[in-house]
Parts: sequence; C-alpha cells; structure tokens
Amino acid sequence: MDMLQRSREDFFEHIDSKDFKTIIAYRDRINDFERFCEIKFENIDIIDKFQDKEDQLDVFQRYVNWTTKKVSEYTGRAKSPSTVWNYAASIRKYTYYRGWQIAKGDLSDLVELPKKHEKELHGLKLPDIHVILGALSFADRLLHSFDAVSGTRIGESVQLRKKHFSLLDDRIMLKIPSTVAKFRRARTTFVTKEVGVMLMARLKRIDDNDLVFGTRMFDEKNTREEIHRAVHSSETTKEDNLRRVLDKVGLGMRYDDTGRYKINTHSFRSWFITKMSRHDPNLTKLLAGEKGYLLQYDRLSDEEKLIEYKQFESSLILDDSARKQAELDKVTREKSDLEAKNEELKIALKKVDELWMDKQRMELVQK
Repeated sequence: MDMLQRSREDFFEHIDSKDFKTIIAYRDRINDFERFCEIKFENIDIIDKFQDKEDQLDVFQRYVNWTTKKVSEYTGRAKSPSTVWNYAASIRKYTYYRGWQIAKGDLSDLVELPKKHEKELHGLKLPDIHVILGALSFADRLLHSFDAVSGTRIGESVQLRKKHFSLLDDRIMLKIPSTVAKFRRARTTFVTKEVGVMLMARLKRIDDNDLVFGTRMFDEKNTREEIHRAVHSSETTKEDNLRRVLDKVGLGMRYDDTGRYKINTHSFRSWFITKMSRHDPNLTKLLAGEKGYLLQYDRLSDEEKLIEYKQFESSLILDDSARKQAELDKVTREKSDLEAKNEELKIALKKVDELWMDKQRMELVQK
C-alpha cells in the first residue's frame, strides 16, 4: 500500500492552528535544515531519498553536529546547546510528518545531542532599576516599570490597548485577553499606585483602541503575519532602546557563552516574579500567567486578587521614598488593626468577667 506523500506545504497547513510565532520558528528551523541538506547532499529536500531508519538517524545526527558547530554570521557564536535541542525537536517533528521513522523518544535514546548548560541567570537589583529607568525616555520608563509591577511579558505589553485597563477600587486593573496572552490563557493583574500615576497620564491622552506601549499599530483586520511583524517590530524597538541605555550607564554585561545581555526586557518581569513569589507563589503564577499545579481550580474574584496584591505591594515599589512611605503605611495599618483586635479582646474579656460574676451571684442566691 502506497504511503501518502506529504510536502513541506502540507506540514505548514498541518500546524496552521498554532501560534504564529511558533509557525515562524518552524519556518526558520526548516530553512536551516534545508541549507544543511543543500550543502551536504546538493538537494534541499532529501526526505524521499532516505527510506531506512538507520540512514535517517545518520542524516539527523549529521545535522545536529553541523548545527552545533555552525557559527552565526550575526553573533559570531555557535548556537547554545538549548537552541540546538529546540532545532532538533522541530526538525524531528517535521521529518516524522514527512514520513521518516525517527520518533520523539529517539532524540534522547539514539541521537547524540550537546549537553545543556544550566547557567545562573542575572538577577535585577533595585539600584540598577533606578539607574536604568532614570536614563530611559518616558515611554520606555513607563513600559519597563509597568512590567516590573504587573508581571506582564514584553510581547503582551506591546499589544495592550487602553480598553484593556480599568479601575478597581483605587488601583488600575489589567485584563489581558487570550488573543494577547501567551499560551492563549487570559488573566488579570494589577499596577501599583506608584506606577499607576504614570500610567494614568498616558491613558488619559489616548483612545480606547490605541496601543498603550506598542510602537507599530495593527488591528483585527490584519493577517496573522502582519500582526506578528507589528508586535516583533515593537519588541525589537524596545529591546534596542534598552540595550543602548544599558551600554550607556555601564550595565551592558553579557553572558560569556552566548554573548547575550544579562539584563533585557524580560528582566523586569523576572523581578516581579522574584519579589512576589517570596510571599505567595500561587498568586504570582496567577498574575504572571505561569503554569501551576491546579491553577484552573484557584478562582479568586478580581476583588480578592486585588486584596492579595495590596498585601505585598510594598515589595514592588520602585521609588525609595515611596517604598518607605508604603512600608510606614503598612505598619500603621497593622498597628491600627492590632489595636482594634486588642479592643475587641478587652470587650470580650469584660463580658466573660460579667458572666462569671452573674454566675457567682446566682450560686449565692441558690444557697
């Protein structure tokens, strides 16, 4: 029985429902595989040429070795082991769809992949945040401050519009729709009162459908590729602006193995997660849109989430004087609550004493 012949175009039709970012990643990796095939076999499409699994594994191993050693013309460095693993996983899925016999488990059992390096990632410190924010434009200072106190991803932030923001009590609440959120998981998060003042100044100047942080406008009528390009353009602009400032203020440190900046646009979200997770890891995952055990059953109302957020808000304050004032306010509130509880306790003890005296009098009367 003849096997159904599947082409590269068939594969992209097969994964068409995936996030467009994922589709772009597959396209880049398949292009890389085809460049390898052209160099090694003088043919960009070799799927039908190798029918035996041993031959397929040999080709796959050669591709992994080639990818591991290849130096990028842009960075001057080879791909990191983690990147090679990602490329290998994508090409395995592509070749398997096209008819090769290399299954998922074969990657770890039959293919020699480079050992991953688990380096210690740089943690952003508050004094560094002060230096960085002080050197940025108002628009970029607002964006990175917002990510630092809300836990929003840069790719989500540049897609947000005014209509996604509202007031709850005395805080700005953000509703990130599933069309914007990573993993297509809608969520709610909040902004500190400190950053809310800056954000409100921006929101008052724009219309409901205007982008709050993005630099390239798009709407629902655009194709997925046009939306991806607009979002990618905004992310790249913000990343480039941040890198220039990092180099200017002396914080442009890089990792030795990859050459990437130790501080980047994701560092501010990481700072939020680091601070909040010290207090409540589950709430942190809810607000930041991270995966967590049984999170689908943890269904706090918006009001309840805000109450929890306010409890730990002081740890997210960026300005030193505002932080000290917030801590003072928190101590004052706790003292007031304690005094109220003490007063309630005194009243309760007095009532107990009265009841005990009443009981004693009744016993005397009965005698």
